[in-house]
Amino acid sequence: MGARGTPRTPTKILKARGSWRGNARKGEPSPSGKLPACPRWLNANARRVWGRMLRRLEDMRLATQTDENLYARYAAAVADWRACREFIDQQDAGACYMVRDRRGLIVAIREYPQVKRLERLSEQCLKMERQMGLTPSARAGLAGIQTTDQETAKSRFFGTGATA
Repeated sequence: MGARGTPRTPTKILKARGSWRGNARKGEPSPSGKLPACPRWLNANARRVWGRMLRRLEDMRLATQTDENLYARYAAAVADWRACREFIDQQDAGACYMVRDRRGLIVAIREYPQVKRLERLSEQCLKMERQMGLTPSARAGLAGIQTTDQETAKSRFFGTGATA
């Protein structure tokens, strides 16, 4: 049976939020800060997704080598999603096609299989994006992470720290 309840928030994220729980946890594994290499088995489109996604995660200081398989699955899923989307966009009738009998009469209107695949891939990608902090709601919890060396509003207001 799987784990129950909501999954634990990683300590790195708790610390970024300023939570006291981030300092209370002891012995949690800490992945190295090394960036993963792009797997050779990814196709060209997935490799482009990999590069863009990894730059974004690196900017947020969330990219780790430990999560390489998650990143690879995400890149492959986004590349497949784009291929399905492009197929549907190329069809004159959109997402549907007509089934005709021997006399040429329309007997049914059906969706292309790519439509269902597009929906499944959209759901899978969204789940992975939430896990990686790539959605607005996921980033809202990471607001404490500074992605640049800009001064904070508090230091500007009180005149402490870096000056402009």
